[in-house]
Amino acid sequence: MNSVETAYWRTARHLLHFVGICGAGKTTLSKHMVDRCRAQGGVTIGTLDWDPHVQDESRVADRAFRRDLDLAMIADPADAMIHREIVNHSLQVIENWKASNANLVVVDRFIESYDYLPSAAMCEVQSALKESGFIVSQALLVVGLELDRHENIAMRLQHTKEHRPSQWWTTTPQNITVFAEEEAKYQAAYRAYCAASPFGTAVVDTAGMQWDLYEQAMVDDLMIRSGTIDWTDSMNQHAINAHSYFSPSSKLGMARPGFSWFAMMPGKAYQARSRQL
Repeated sequence: MNSVETAYWRTARHLLHFVGICGAGKTTLSKHMVDRCRAQGGVTIGTLDWDPHVQDESRVADRAFRRDLDLAMIADPADAMIHREIVNHSLQVIENWKASNANLVVVDRFIESYDYLPSAAMCEVQSALKESGFIVSQALLVVGLELDRHENIAMRLQHTKEHRPSQWWTTTPQNITVFAEEEAKYQAAYRAYCAASPFGTAVVDTAGMQWDLYEQAMVDDLMIRSGTIDWTDSMNQHAINAHSYFSPSSKLGMARPGFSWFAMMPGKAYQARSRQL
């Protein structure tokens, strides 16, 4: 067990928010990060968007993203009362996180996944996150690093459909090609959302499904952002496996294959197109 990492997890105050289309790997990497933190003695909280062991209805209050509110807003996009309820729920969830002793809060979907949520509402929630006392990081999971290729997304969707409840797919296109074309647009919208976000964002190409590799890179980044290690430490740690280390192109002019880390400048909240999944 790495003593530096153990000390980090036991004193950290970090919030990691996963953003991405259906099947991009949000649930998988959430579980990886939770297990990693707990194995080192850290405390974690947060709920998965899809949990095979717990029904949606029994965890409405503590979920960052609520499907019932999303569906209500889809039914009436201009309803200001629904917008307010979404914001109030989000603010209460943040207060719950603040009141906890969590070293790591893992957020699998949040405000970017609500259809039609106004930018002003997003900004209010983002402001609360900035003032929460957590170091906030976003991880944008994409299937295809630079191009939103329909064929890559189609293969991932097919794989995901085989591992999720059948009732999840009743409102989605049954033709996988049409489904992939739709998701490619959402992926592009999530890119734009993160580009306008006030928080640091990592872009992870999960097409290869190398989850252990992505996990290690995220751990490194969290420790770097907290000042626990620097880029040189991270590079030395992974020198034995050259393809697995990373560095930000803005600092060292280098990029890990399939992994691009960068700090986004604060910007206006972007209303991302989203869906139930």
